[in-house]
Parts: sequence; C-alpha cells; structure tokens
Amino acid sequence: MAMVAQHWSLSALAVELGKDRRFVGKLLEGLTPASSDGRGPKYLMRDVVGAMTEGGDLDATQERARKDKALADKTEIQVLQMRDELLPSDEVARAWGDHITAARSRLLTMGATLGPQVAIESDVVRCRRLIDSQVKDALAELRELAIAQSRAAADSE
Repeated sequence: MAMVAQHWSLSALAVELGKDRRFVGKLLEGLTPASSDGRGPKYLMRDVVGAMTEGGDLDATQERARKDKALADKTEIQVLQMRDELLPSDEVARAWGDHITAARSRLLTMGATLGPQVAIESDVVRCRRLIDSQVKDALAELRELAIAQSRAAADSE
C-alpha cells in the first residue's frame, strides 16, 4: 500500500512542529496551499519543512551553536556557584528587601527626631550638623545590617 501525502491545516502544523500559530502563519505566507476545504487552506509537510529550512529555522549548525552556548552558560553559572561568586536570586532579593525596609524605617523617623532639634536652632551650620549626624547614624545602621547578614550567610555554609 502506497503512502499518501497528508494535507495539514495551519493549526495542525503548529501543533505538529511545536511552533506558535503566528510563526507558522508567517511561514505559510509564501507557500501555495496543496488543497483547500471549507475550513481553510491545507499544506504539505514537505513544503512547510522546506520553507523552514530555507528560512534558517532548522539550520543544524545554528541549533548546535545555540545548544553549545546554553551548555557553556549553564556550566559557567555552576562554576560561579561553586566558587560562591554567584548567589541565588531569592537570597539577593531578600537581602535588598531588608536593606530597603531598614532604610525606609530609618528615614521615616528622621523627621520626628530632627524636627524638635532643628526647630530651636537658629544656626544653619548647627542644623546641618544635626541632619548630617542623623544621616551618618542611618548609614551606619545599614552597614551593620549588611555585616550581620554577611556573617549569617557565612555561618549557614
């Protein structure tokens, strides 16, 4: 029994090729349908695969290069993790969140702390020193938080 070429719809081609319907639709723009029925045009798989190959979509060299690059990137990430030069993103996000929360908290209290002190001062230099002192204290507090987090991370290893 002889094999007969099957006619494929856009949707069927998208599913079979594992491609997005929009991608397949653009690919089919230059092809002549093998047949058509009430539901739309139908195409031969060999024509579609040929168009993909001509368009560079199935270039084996490019696909191999893409795979090799992905493997190299993965290996580089693993090496950086083993050297403790790369931290998991959730840890970094958590640490930054703690820093931002601490900074926000400290900045929000400055007005209440400095208001009464600055209100009674008539000397601009003295006002600036009071403000500078509060800012330096806030920065020192953030530095201490960073040191504590670094020690906690080192102890957990």
